[in-house]
Amino acid sequence: MAIWQFKLHLFPAESPKRGDYGRLGEIIASDDPETVDWWSDYQPHAGFEDMIDSIFPEIESWAPQVRIWGQDGGNMASVWRDDDGKVEWIEFRLDARAFGEALVCRVSDFAKLLGCVLVTQTGQVLEPEPSLILEAFQGSLAKKFVNDPRGTLRKLKEDDGDK
Repeated sequence: MAIWQFKLHLFPAESPKRGDYGRLGEIIASDDPETVDWWSDYQPHAGFEDMIDSIFPEIESWAPQVRIWGQDGGNMASVWRDDDGKVEWIEFRLDARAFGEALVCRVSDFAKLLGCVLVTQTGQVLEPEPSLILEAFQGSLAKKFVNDPRGTLRKLKEDDGDK
């Protein structure tokens, strides 16, 4: 993932697992968005990937269980499936260099149609409302990098040195 991409995971709002993580707007532990099997008890309706086709063109995937749309390093979406064809993962990566409200609205509408909440890379749980996504984006690493690439990289290096 490129540093200028703002990642949004889509998780079913009605997933029993979501109940373990509190109210919307709270933070999920940073490792949980990528380790919890959010989709195990809930699957999106048939044809949902056609809706992604209307947002981005599909591109060649590097793996048979992953479908990818958009542009690598730019705006993109991906859907991961297990060996049985069940959805395991849905995510959007939005390019902060060309971030636009129209795209945010389309992602928000898609999430609403699937009955999903959005989870940022830092674990913030959001209702699929454009204003909430835009607010989360304003504080994101992707936005900071676009505004001040050198300063952001310097800060990351300093923070990494403190560990």
